[in-house]
Amino acid sequence: MEFFANEIKNFLEPISTQFAIKKPSKNLAPDIVIALIGLVIAVFFAIVIFKIIKKILNYPTQSKCDDMVEKLKRHCWDYKVLGFDCEWITIGRVRRPVALLQLASPNGFCGLFRLCHMDHIPESLKNLLADKDIIKVGVDPAGDARKLRADYGIYVASTFDIRYLAVMIRCKPLGLEKLSRSLLNVDFVKPWYIARSNWEFDKLDDDQVEYAAKDAFAGVEIFKHLANRLEPRNYWNFTYIDFIAIKSKIKYLLDLDFSENIPITLSTIRVTIPITLLSIRDYLLEAPSGRRLCAVSKSKAEWYLEERLGEKLQSEAFTIRLYNDPFAEDNSYWQTSNQYECVVCGQKDAFACKEVVPREYRMHFPLITQFFTSSDVLHLCLKCNELDIISNIKLRTRLSRKCDAPYSFDQVKEVKKAAETLLTNDNAMSARKRNHLKTILSTHFEEYFIDQHRMVEHGQKVVNKFQTEFGGLKELEILWRNNFVTYMNPKYLPSFWNWPIEWKYKPEAVSIVG
Repeated sequence: MEFFANEIKNFLEPISTQFAIKKPSKNLAPDIVIALIGLVIAVFFAIVIFKIIKKILNYPTQSKCDDMVEKLKRHCWDYKVLGFDCEWITIGRVRRPVALLQLASPNGFCGLFRLCHMDHIPESLKNLLADKDIIKVGVDPAGDARKLRADYGIYVASTFDIRYLAVMIRCKPLGLEKLSRSLLNVDFVKPWYIARSNWEFDKLDDDQVEYAAKDAFAGVEIFKHLANRLEPRNYWNFTYIDFIAIKSKIKYLLDLDFSENIPITLSTIRVTIPITLLSIRDYLLEAPSGRRLCAVSKSKAEWYLEERLGEKLQSEAFTIRLYNDPFAEDNSYWQTSNQYECVVCGQKDAFACKEVVPREYRMHFPLITQFFTSSDVLHLCLKCNELDIISNIKLRTRLSRKCDAPYSFDQVKEVKKAAETLLTNDNAMSARKRNHLKTILSTHFEEYFIDQHRMVEHGQKVVNKFQTEFGGLKELEILWRNNFVTYMNPKYLPSFWNWPIEWKYKPEAVSIVG
């Protein structure tokens, strides 16, 4: 037994010596300090390298964002207005941070900034939003500005709700979609399933991009339209002078939530005279000093007399001199006579509106082009309007054959209605109306039935043909212009008729970053 014990002891002795716990050295403290310093330096360099790599990876986003901001600034260099809107998602009843910021320039460029995919907000974008000289317009822009401030700490200066501008010209303060339809005659649908879609997807689909862009486009184009109603311009583009003129009238409404209870004083607004089906004549108002103030409608002139606010003067024109000076600016626009005269014969009371490019075609144009052509409207008297309708039917027939685009069912139904009127009310109508309806029928298609092929939208096929084969949409407008001039020989065309038209048909520009 003793022999085996000695053998085991001899075997384990070198192993125990090798794994024996050594006593700590007295000079271990400097080694620990050096190790800690080395660790700190390594962590520091790791963070620096990580930031450099991150910056390199994010450089394309940063660079593209800066380019988009610079383009927006160039576009609003003179007319300092941007369409402004935001999109976000709601989970349950909790709102997520703003996912998408839309900014649209007056020249038709829209930038979509996907804030939810940005590690940090570029300074160029922050500076643009904080610029007090650039007005950000839309419906409830102040609410969107508060969301950006709460979510990202971004300050948005000089927001303006376009509904205030609608109130200034005596229009109803409707939403963006209804204002676009009533003022610009532009119909764009905003499906609820797109509005409530996921704006935080890695990539937005085409429907989301179009939805977001048209909201911003609509805001700035409605602002331009309403501003032109308050401050009519004499040239096709909006200048810095136009901007200063309109800003002076809305400056006290900047950064305010919309409220119909906020007073809008006469010194801030001008009221345009709405066109009605009644006979429109010019009735003049004068100040007590004899200075001419404005032209008003007959009912308004009679109201001044009924309220004993002035007296009627014995003059050739119906003129009322007020007893007291009104609280209003001295502005020449108030003194402008009614301009609703027929562009063909010059007759007053021309309340029929003719779009240069008929709506059935324009509704299929790119959205931004629809906005740019919405104000191309001519006024015609009843007689000239009937003649114009006949000439339009002839051109539509030629377009139908040229583009292989038969009339749609709705258009054929109008002709059917004219035929039914002739059959049922022939004895009760005037000779002029009877001849007008007969002319519509005689200039229509030779076919006598409606097949499935006719159900294809005529306007859409014509627009597609001109976009792809016949030189672009500008050529389609030129065709309608020439048709009107050739057949109607107008003598009183408005100033916009001679403005350049190329700028309206630039391709819609939407750029996305993030």
